[in-house]
Amino acid sequence: MSHACWQRGDRQKSSSKRRREKWWLYTSPAKDLYSAISGLDRVLVTCFTSKYILFQFVSSQMVFSNAVIVIATDQNSLFSVLQSAMHEAWVQTTSSKLETRQRYVHTDCYATYPMPRDTNVVESAGRTFFEYRSELQSRLSLGLTDLLNKFHDSTETNEDIRKMRNLAEANDHAVAAAYGWNDLNLDRDFHETDEGTRFTLSPHARREVIDRLLELNHQRYSEELAQGLHEKNKPKAPRKSKAKAASTAQPGLFDTSAKAQSRTARAPGGDTQAIVNALNQADHPLSKSELLEAAGLRANQWNGAIKSLVDSGRVTQTGEQRGTRYSIPPRRHR
Repeated sequence: MSHACWQRGDRQKSSSKRRREKWWLYTSPAKDLYSAISGLDRVLVTCFTSKYILFQFVSSQMVFSNAVIVIATDQNSLFSVLQSAMHEAWVQTTSSKLETRQRYVHTDCYATYPMPRDTNVVESAGRTFFEYRSELQSRLSLGLTDLLNKFHDSTETNEDIRKMRNLAEANDHAVAAAYGWNDLNLDRDFHETDEGTRFTLSPHARREVIDRLLELNHQRYSEELAQGLHEKNKPKAPRKSKAKAASTAQPGLFDTSAKAQSRTARAPGGDTQAIVNALNQADHPLSKSELLEAAGLRANQWNGAIKSLVDSGRVTQTGEQRGTRYSIPPRRHR
């Protein structure tokens, strides 16, 4: 009772009419989410901010907080793709961080990610990896973060952990094959990263993966432009309207229809991709003001997005101060 009284008193100070008058209810009921997952026994989730990029199936009967990204699917194939080192590299390139922890901003790294055309071929690898990881987690009585600490520890030689690494690598190869990248040497091993030692792709393989995913992303976007799914050179719209328009071109987190699950073209979204798209369409390097206008972004969306792009090598910056210009670097030949 004391907690309820405290909650009521606290919410009476809120500027939200709903929070003041219906203080005993959830502030945001998320009706669309719970409607979308009502027919599923489990859903795929990941944390908005975490040490590792981890996806996990959990019961659809849970009440989800705003710190959790929920994807309305129960398919092992989607787990396989999203838990792969390829998607991990994409997330680290397109999304931001909180201190050293990775953020998973779905408009930047899920909505823009170009899925393989056929994800059914990775179902077996995804199921095997997920089931073994879950069984090992239970057997060792470890949380996922603690288990991943061992997974990425080069001094950890436990046979069960080594098997988990082998299954993760097998899943990566299955996803690469789904893209038709049988020539790609992933070189997954212990490598030094900005986050410390990780059992992940080599720096060279990571750059190659990002190059190929960007090329595929641009190809899918061009296909969607040809289909009339995006309006080019449309007037600048408020942020909310822009996001809503983009969501019609591709399945959202809550779209569980068969058509949505099979659809693979991803409309580039998010601040970084908007900048990349604008530069790809320009025939000369652009200034900050030109780029903001062409990308349809506000000034407060600029710093984080352009820093991420320049640091990752996706955008080249030349000149200084008002003479600074931005362009897409020449693509490396393979």
